[in-house]
This record gives sequence, C-alpha cells and structure tokens, in this order.
Amino acid sequence: ATEIGEIDSCKTDASAWNADLGRWIITQLIDYSCCGAAAMIGWCLHGSNPSPAVQAGKIGMGLLSWRLLLCMTLSAVLSIALIYVRELIHFWFLGSLVPRSKQNSKQLTKMDIMFVLQTAIVSICTFCIIEYHGLTYTETNKFGNGSNFIWFLVAEVYLPFYTLLVLRDVVFLWPFHQLLHTKYFYHLHKTHHSIGKDAQGMHAFYIDIFDLLIENAGAPALLLAFQYFSGSEVGFHLLVPYLLSFHDGALHSVSPYSAMYFCPILDYVLKPTIHHQLHHAIPHNKDYLLFVPYRHLIPRHRQADIAYFNKVFDTNFYSSEKQQTTQQGSPRCHNERNIVVAPSA
Repeated sequence: ATEIGEIDSCKTDASAWNADLGRWIITQLIDYSCCGAAAMIGWCLHGSNPSPAVQAGKIGMGLLSWRLLLCMTLSAVLSIALIYVRELIHFWFLGSLVPRSKQNSKQLTKMDIMFVLQTAIVSICTFCIIEYHGLTYTETNKFGNGSNFIWFLVAEVYLPFYTLLVLRDVVFLWPFHQLLHTKYFYHLHKTHHSIGKDAQGMHAFYIDIFDLLIENAGAPALLLAFQYFSGSEVGFHLLVPYLLSFHDGALHSVSPYSAMYFCPILDYVLKPTIHHQLHHAIPHNKDYLLFVPYRHLIPRHRQADIAYFNKVFDTNFYSSEKQQTTQQGSPRCHNERNIVVAPSA
C-alpha cells in the first residue's frame, strides 16, 4: 500500500509539474508576443534614426516638437492597450485558476483609467525630453561594431534593462520603500496600496504622484546618471523602456507565470509576480519591498514564497514546488514575522 501511495504521489507531482510547465510556456509566448508587438509599433512610429526629434526639428514648442509629442503619445497609448490586452488574455487563459480575489478586477474602473492617464502623461513628457536630447535611439549596435546582433541585444538592451532594475531597487526602493510603509510617510504611498489582493496588471498605473515621479521619471534618469558617472556611453535603446513598462505591468499580473526579464532562465527561477502580489496582500511585510526577488535564487525561499502565495490567495500554482516545501517544513517561518511597523488607518 505504501509503494502504491508513493507511485501515486510521484504521478501527481509529475502531472502538476507538467501542467505548470505548460502554462508557463504558453504565458511566455503571450508576453513575448505582446511586448514584441509594442516594440515593433515603437520602432515604426519612431523610425530608424537615432533621434527622431532632432530630425523633426524644433516645431512650434521649442523644447518639444509636436511631431515627437504625437509619436510618443501614440506609442504610449498603443503600448498601454497591449498591456491591457495581455492581461485580458491571462484572465481568459487561466480562467477559474485566477484567484477569487481578482476575478472581479478584470474591468477597469473610472479611477483605474484616471491613474492610467496620469501615468501616461508623466511618462510621455519624460521620454519626450529624453528622446529630444538624443538619449534614446532605435538603430542596432550604436555603440558597437554593428556586426553582431546578439551582442547588441546583450550589451545595449538587456544590460541597461537589468542595470535599471537593480539600480531602482538599490537607490530608490531599498532606502525609501520601507520608509513609505511607516506611519509617518505612508500617506505618500497609500493610494497604490488601496489595491490589495485584487491587483492585476493595469494596477501598476495606480500610483501616487511621489511614486510616479520616482519610478517613471526617476528610473530612466537614474540609468543615464549611472552611465555618465561610470564613464559609459550615455543613452539607451528604445527597447529598454518597453521592457520596463511590461515588467512593471507583469509585476501586478494575475498570472504568476508572467515573463518579467525576457530571459527564460531568469523567468523560470525568479517569481517576481508572486513576490509583488504578496507585497500587495501583506503590504507591511519587509520581505517583499523590492521588485526583484533576489531571495528566489535560493530554492527554499522561492518555494516558501510560492507556498505562502498559494495559502494567501487560496490557489495551487507551482504545486509541485509547494509539495517540496511542505515536506521540508513550514513555509511561514520567514514570511509572517518580518513586518514593518504598520501605519494607523
């Protein structure tokens, strides 16, 4: 009887692993397709010149040209639409697997739309200024020898993108995010956490003006400053902000299989959507204050967060890893004790 039970358990584990792997692969295809479509739209709108604004000339607005503003606006609108379409596809694809707390958040409210517009306006203005000064470009291998497309992707797209994610964590989130979860400063961050367990991809736009300026305007400026002071070439490819936008949307996605880093190895090992969804569900737990879940590089921490996510949201994602965690010990040991001082209501 014991042997039969062990065989059945192995079959269950294998079946769960196969189901998770299948959903993960399909989700990657969805996310890569949507982000790729947004990038292609941006490429078509911005053209292949290093600085379309310079080519367009100073038309009517002095600092910003009307042509550049229109280009950025169309690009932002279509990108946001694709982020929303991606999230709707995930709702449809996961179906009843979507946590009950999120099933009613598919449709956008008037407040959701207002925050989307607010974020879009700030982002458009920020990138108009950056692009106008020639600090973004669309050609490949601007800083290389132009002969190796793989090198271009690694050096001029992925490296700046990953650098930006880490810098944002180290410079902005690590020192300030915990501070914003104390009673003295929580009012500056409270709007974003009016979204709790119902968070979905479009709620990435649901942020206070302080967060908006830091994360949307501050993040690219941080990368440019880092490049300048490190003696590197200053500027980044147009793909970088597209990857950043889809990353931030996927942080809040209903799908725990979301592509975040557009690198299959990293996207399979790290579970930032699970990590950030726990931040919204338990906002004053200091384990989840950063965007990149560095802790997931250690398997037991990743497995513990998966098990904790399933417990909090009453789901069964990555259930084979959850079972491993259960066998090793309680997944709650490090999750439920590291609470930042909670602000008063």
